[in-house]
Parts: sequence; structure tokens; C-alpha cells
Amino acid sequence: MAKVKALHGTVVVQDPHTGQILALAVWPRFNPNDSRHLNADALTDLAVSDVYEPGSTFKLVTYSAALDSVGVQPDDIVDCQGGKIVLYGRTIHDDKSDMGRGRVTVQVALERSSDVAAVKMALKMGPDTFYKYMRAYGFGDRSGIELPAETRGLLRPPRRWGATSIGSLAIGQEVGVTPVQLVTMVSAIANGGVYMPPHILLQSSDDLSGGAHLRAEPFRPENELPAQLPDGAHRVIRELTAAKMRMMMQGIVMEGTGKAAQLNGYSSGGKTGTAQKIDVATHTYSKTKYVASFAGMAPVSNPAITVAVVIDSPSVGSYYGAAVSAPVFQDVAQQVLEYLGVPHDQPLKSKKELQLAKAAPDDFDDSPQDSGADLNEMFAQVNSLPSDDPLRASAAGNAPDGNATGGDAEAAAQAGEGLEKGAASAKKSLHAVASSSQTGVLAMLPEKVLAAFRASEASGWLGGSATSQQAKVTPLKIAPIAQMRANGAVVVDASSRVAVPSFEGEALREVVEKANEVGLSVQPVGSGLAREQVPAVGTMVPAGTEVVVRFSR
Repeated sequence: MAKVKALHGTVVVQDPHTGQILALAVWPRFNPNDSRHLNADALTDLAVSDVYEPGSTFKLVTYSAALDSVGVQPDDIVDCQGGKIVLYGRTIHDDKSDMGRGRVTVQVALERSSDVAAVKMALKMGPDTFYKYMRAYGFGDRSGIELPAETRGLLRPPRRWGATSIGSLAIGQEVGVTPVQLVTMVSAIANGGVYMPPHILLQSSDDLSGGAHLRAEPFRPENELPAQLPDGAHRVIRELTAAKMRMMMQGIVMEGTGKAAQLNGYSSGGKTGTAQKIDVATHTYSKTKYVASFAGMAPVSNPAITVAVVIDSPSVGSYYGAAVSAPVFQDVAQQVLEYLGVPHDQPLKSKKELQLAKAAPDDFDDSPQDSGADLNEMFAQVNSLPSDDPLRASAAGNAPDGNATGGDAEAAAQAGEGLEKGAASAKKSLHAVASSSQTGVLAMLPEKVLAAFRASEASGWLGGSATSQQAKVTPLKIAPIAQMRANGAVVVDASSRVAVPSFEGEALREVVEKANEVGLSVQPVGSGLAREQVPAVGTMVPAGTEVVVRFSR
């Protein structure tokens, strides 16, 4: 993020055989202990709550569906027509540097990220078949991951497609996806063709009520799918199709646009993506802002991890996914595989050998050249989402709205005809965030998480009693502890006073939780266990007061 000076960045690492999320990072981030400088936009988990147009990474869906449904083979010949195809008067181009390409194999077409070839794959399948595979991969639906405010994303049914929508979808336009949906799609290819619902890494994802049984457990990569698949798991493509796709994805890294994703001692496969962002005001593609992405797996022979990298609006140097996001995949995947002790499946290379391999010149890339997608229909799709979806709530101005992850995140995440109004209300103050209705907040939680909260009386932590939550009548009782004024000043509610509890001997986590229970914030100093605090124990202070706690070992 610092190197390319981007707006946002998201990285997700997943175990393809279980669906467990091993790591998830979003930037910019926030410090929950520093409420005075808290920006409401930073509260949005871009990995699940905002969407972006995936661009060329979505070609993995197009090609795998074509291989699985209509008998396309990697060594079949496809005519790229000099890098241009016309659909009902609309021209879709390959990257300008690749305009001279003609008849190539399907594998080479994917390695060079040909838009023309991808459109031909989709046309060969037809709308209904293509849509069936997109839904089977989890797009257009919630995954049920144990994180609040997950969106379904944007995917219109074929009856609402325009004449050229199938061409747009084939190259990752007119669709809005989340990074978690993207990495889970790659995991389905990595594990042999089975969609595994993503989960937070817990020994048991259903045990969310807290307690000693949720102790840390060492993670060990799985080598095969579990004998009994979990709820929501299903086969998307045949095992042979998945094997062919892994081979083609390895070709992208070795010979195509993803050379910067090559690892040392491990084989890797993946797909680059470079998507134009959408100007929300004009519903047209930006000529200057892009989203760079890469989605891949390693080792290809027996994938232990899948990784999705999404960088929104890089402004320094290149904006291509091949140059911006593929190196992030390389850095993350190399360290994770070594850390997990995954055996090498390739000989180790010297630094010079790696540099030579990655520096091999390319005369093609995955730069988007098409600006004829039906963006108005994509925007309007938000109005068809259920009222509890965060994208719909954002458009209506009923819930906090973070900045879009990218790619056409500002189109998809802020899509909808009422979005221009919603964008102004998106930048709400902390007070406005706190005053959200109880039902609105709880509606964004997965049902299993909500049930666990109720069972463990965690609803009290949310600010209301279990009875009031089940009745869904009483508003969420989050007092306007810290109110932000227009001039940036922060004031506390002096009419409500609470006693400062004792934090002595407790760890930071327990201190923060205890402070939150009574409406106080914490400014920690040092590390270890709590030794001193100011104000003193028992002092009556206004709700929202910051207690300074010194920690030492």
C-alpha cells in the first residue's frame, strides 16, 4: 500500500480443503481503543462487505465452466480474431499490445488473458449454463462466513441481461464480487472442484459463545477434502476439469501475465486482473483509476493455500494486477508455505534465476479495453437485493458504508439509483454509527453467529438484553458516548456517569472488554498485565471517558 499509494488493500488466505480463512488483512485499518480518531469508513470489512468488478480474474470461472460443460480442452484452437470481437454492435478488444494474436490454443489464450477468447468461451456455453456455474461458485449469494455485514454481491439472472452482457460477464464486468468470494472460487479449483463454504479458523466454527474450549490450535494443511462434506459444500466442476484448470493456471505464472507470482521451491498458479473503476456520477468507466488483483494457489501439485490480493487505485508506478498484486501473492505465499512446513515440489532457485524468470519480457497484459458494459443495469441491481444486504443498506443510507474495495467497487458497492444520495450519508460520524437500529445491526450477522450470541447472552455485549433482541422491538442501546462535532471536536455525555472498575492484574483484552461493558474507553501503555490506572478505581466519570492503564510484566 505504501509503495503504490493505493486507496485500499485486501488480502485473504484460505485452506482450500476446509474453507477455513487462515488470514485476512484490510488496509487502512483502525485502532478500536482510539475512538476519538475513529473514522466510520474504516469499520467496513472490505473482504466481505464491499464488492468490486473482478476483471480478468473472473476468467477462471469462464474457462472452467467451458471446460466442464461443453467439452472445451486446453489444447483446442481458438481464433482471437486479431484481438477484436463485435457483439451486437459493441466491440470488445484484447489488450492493445496483443492485437496481432490470431489462432492460439485455449491455454495460451488464458495465459495471455485474451478477452476475445473468454467471450467465445461464454458464447459457446450460453447464458443459462454460464449463470449456473457462476452461482455454483458462490457468486451472487452470501457464503455464511462468521463475519458481520456480508453482502451477496451483484449478479443478475440471465432474464435481466442485456444483449452483450454475456460478453461483459465473461471478462469480469457487470458483476460485483467480494475478495472472500473470489478466494473461495479459486479454492474450489484447487481442491478438485468442490465449493467449500468459507469459515473463520476455529476448531469448531459453531462454537462461537466463547470459553476455554476455543483455545489456540496449531494449523496443519489438509491434503484432501473431509470424508463428510460440511453443510453448503457441493461439487462445481469435475475433478478432471479442476486438474486441467490448475495446469492452465500454472501456465499463467510460468509463461503468461502472472510471472511475478513465481515462488522459490514451490509451483504456483493463478490469474491476474486489472479492472477499470466506475465513475459513480456518470456510470462510466474511469480512464485513470484501476483495481489490480491476483488470485492464486500453491503448490499446484497439491495446493495447501489459496490467496486473493485486491489493491484499489494504485497511483504510483504500474496499475496492472501483474505488476501490483502478483508480487504481493509471491511474498505472502512464499512465507506462509515455509512457515507451515509445506514440502517443496520444485528445486530451489538462486536469486538470480528468480529475477531472470520474472524479468522475461511480455508483449501482452490484462489491461481492460472495453467500456461498453451495461453499467446502469449493474447499478440498478442493488435495488433488487434484500433489505438486509449491506449494499442495499448503503444505497438507502440506512447503514454505515465503507469505501468500495475497488475494481468497480465504487460502482458495485455503491451501486443503485439512490446511491449518489447514499454516498453523502456514508461518511457518518461515530454518533450516527452508534445510533443504528438494533434490528439493522443484527440483520447483518449470520444466523449461526446470532444464535450463538443469544445462547451465551452475548446480546448484552451488543447493548440490549436477550429478550429485547429476540423480540426485535427495543432499539440497540449504544449511548452516544463520544459525539463528533462538525469542527472535529469530540464531546462526552457528562449527564451519564459510571464508576471506573478495577483492571489490576488483567490482560489488555479483558481490560478493554470490562471497560466497554460500562461505557468507557481505554488508552493502554506498555504490555503485559494491568498494574496502574487513571482515574482511580471507583471514580465516578462521564460515560465515554478514556482510562489510561499501564501494563507491565
